Amino acid sequence: MRRMMVAPDGREVAIWHNNDGVRLVELATHTTRTLAVLGEIDVAFVGDDLLVRNASGLRRFDRATLTCRHDEPLATGARLFGGLGAYAVVTTGDATTQLEADPTRRTTIPCDPVVRWVHPGDQGTLVLVGATAVAIWDRTQPATVRASALRIPDGARASGTCGQLRSMWFLTERGTLEVQRIADGRARAVEVPGSVSEVWSHPLSSWLVVRVDDQLHRLTLATGRSEPFASDIPPAQAIVLEGLEAHLLQDTTEGVHRVNIAGTRPDRVEARRAP
Repeated sequence: MRRMMVAPDGREVAIWHNNDGVRLVELATHTTRTLAVLGEIDVAFVGDDLLVRNASGLRRFDRATLTCRHDEPLATGARLFGGLGAYAVVTTGDATTQLEADPTRRTTIPCDPVVRWVHPGDQGTLVLVGATAVAIWDRTQPATVRASALRIPDGARASGTCGQLRSMWFLTERGTLEVQRIADGRARAVEVPGSVSEVWSHPLSSWLVVRVDDQLHRLTLATGRSEPFASDIPPAQAIVLEGLEAHLLQDTTEGVHRVNIAGTRPDRVEARRAP
């Protein structure tokens, strides 16, 4: 599945798929650059760098020049998770490590070695979703983690944080969408008109975009209700915040489209190759 990630400054998006490398699209200038990386990959933005993990290890590229600044091997099965730009997290099955903008600065997180997903939480915390339980790690108290009241639904296959980092959603194999408050695990009522197959969110936005059959629906946590949003479903999408507005970026054969989730017409962002 093709994936898309928005840079923390909102100026650029990374789009990638296994063996296709990473395509970087600058939204203001509409310029596209390509980074050749083979194999199954994960991508994260950290400071002024782009981190890419594949079978050969973890590489850190300067975003401005795409030159490799740092290269290190990783254990087989390692995963890379992005934060909100100040850090990234690597899980290897034996350890979970936070990486910072400075390649020499890293912190081992004392959590269960089996970590399925890592998401940014409120007030500088990390939400660590394990095999059976969720833990919270506070970067100001790095020596410990605390148990969370969040409950992992049976058959959970995807998750994310949203609503100003105060809520978390889980998508199950059955196509059900569950939203819980991170503070106390309390469920938030959401209404969707059928089985959900995909979810797009942003940690700081109360909007979620969900796929129900062959239709996109926009859902706001303020009301818990959803409504049809768009019929075109491109290979990759991501939510970007621009001021107080949330936009859905869609990667299409004609370039990257920006659609205001509140309902205004789509604007096309043409993508052209860098000279």
